[in-house]
Amino acid sequence: MPDVLLTFVALYTPRRSVKLLAFILAGRSGRWNGPGNGIPYKVYCVQASRYANWGRFIAVSVLARLERFAPFWLAASALGMIFCERIQRKPLIPAIAHLSLWILGYAWYWSKIG
Repeated sequence: MPDVLLTFVALYTPRRSVKLLAFILAGRSGRWNGPGNGIPYKVYCVQASRYANWGRFIAVSVLARLERFAPFWLAASALGMIFCERIQRKPLIPAIAHLSLWILGYAWYWSKIG
């Protein structure tokens, strides 16, 4: 789940997370067409050749993935910058909070689509 890794990195090192975001946008994992539908991104990749050329697919794919990842990345980066000193002093507390929020978030998500 790239969003979990991305927000974790953004919380501790916001500037380095920009590079990770770029790799995720170019990568294979994640979902497309909105995060709430439960259809894996790879399904869209396989079906894309029927409906669009690869150039258009790549452009739309990056934008669709950015729509999913950007809000979480921005929030984690902002929190990382605002609470930088506190995070460095007690790094375990934000790590536990981060993990807890994602567990609750994904539990809610899977309860809605399952």
